[in-house]
Amino acid sequence: MISNPSIGIPLPWPTAACRAARPLLFAVVACATVLLAGADHAVSPEPNDQQRLLAMSAADKAKLAKQKERFEQLPAEEQERIRTLYRQVSQHPDRERLVEVMQRYTDWLADLTSSQRAELRGLSSTARIGQIEQFKLTQAVTQLAASGSSELQADDISKMHRWLEGYTRTHRDAFLNQLPADVRDRVSESPAEIQTRMLLFGAARQPSFRFPTPATEEVVQLEAELSPAAQGVLEQATTPQLKVEIVNSMLKASFSSRWESIVSEDDLQKYAAELPREKQEELESLTREEMHRRLRQMYFASRARHHASRWPFWKGGPPRRDDHEPGEHGPRTGPPRGPGGGPPHGPDDLGPGGMGPGLGPRPGSGPWGDGGRGGRRRGFGEDRDPKPDTRFGGRPESPLDDPSDNP
Repeated sequence: MISNPSIGIPLPWPTAACRAARPLLFAVVACATVLLAGADHAVSPEPNDQQRLLAMSAADKAKLAKQKERFEQLPAEEQERIRTLYRQVSQHPDRERLVEVMQRYTDWLADLTSSQRAELRGLSSTARIGQIEQFKLTQAVTQLAASGSSELQADDISKMHRWLEGYTRTHRDAFLNQLPADVRDRVSESPAEIQTRMLLFGAARQPSFRFPTPATEEVVQLEAELSPAAQGVLEQATTPQLKVEIVNSMLKASFSSRWESIVSEDDLQKYAAELPREKQEELESLTREEMHRRLRQMYFASRARHHASRWPFWKGGPPRRDDHEPGEHGPRTGPPRGPGGGPPHGPDDLGPGGMGPGLGPRPGSGPWGDGGRGGRRRGFGEDRDPKPDTRFGGRPESPLDDPSDNP
């Protein structure tokens, strides 16, 4: 396997196979999206298909039947193109390596979001390779930051946060230039004390956003203040721009780990029970650790979408009701919510998928402190008895019963 030259993260295909059959690999890459979740059966030829089918589990047979149905729904010319590709791969002298490449690519695709997969499908083979490299770089930064965030000290987090805010203020114009016009206007019209937070939030919502390259003295200042463990993570980035991305990602990962620690197993089980049956089956097909991790990701992604729809700052934040427009509990009274009419500080607007780092932990003990709006919510306590898993029809054992989480 090869590594990304910038930060040393393995890429999902062997170097030799790519060099030996690059033209054919372009076709493999183009086809792999169509064969997502089934490239191992659709491409790899077997000497005795009947025995292989008989040995498959019921779940694998159902999965294969769905793949066959999807294939039969394709236009005739697309079916023939895939058959031709199958023959080319089967007859190629480096067939096993090509199948390995395709399987790795398929596995990698499965970890992308649906919008990212759709973006790849709309590109030519050459452009797709370039976009894959960009996706891999983003994933590598996230993985590196996540691994480093577990070793961060509380002092590192606060220093990184202060540095990132100062960096954002210094490069304010470079941030604004990459945001849509309506977002730029909204930021410029907002009070100065919240513009930095809005810039970071806006950047997080722009897939094409690239952090401005910091000055050498900015990076030196940051590294000099951090612990040896945090410095070691940043040293793996070979460009100043990547160091900024890693800082931002480490803050997100650190925040996410605290955010995830406050969700109860009851909340996760309730969420899982409300999922469509096909999503439940998808979760059940995973290992215990993978299912636990994936369910948490889905839960917090849904929460992030919910709050993003409630508080899009570029649309002016939540509407203010006047005294003649009663809400759920009557007319709104009391002091305004804060500068700019935006959401309150804290986990509600800063969860995974949001702007990233928050404005620092709340006072008091626990992930968010014991003070604030109404104290702890139900399910956030540490001393809760685990309940039997019932969300998928009463299975006797569930990955959610295992408190370990391996992101």
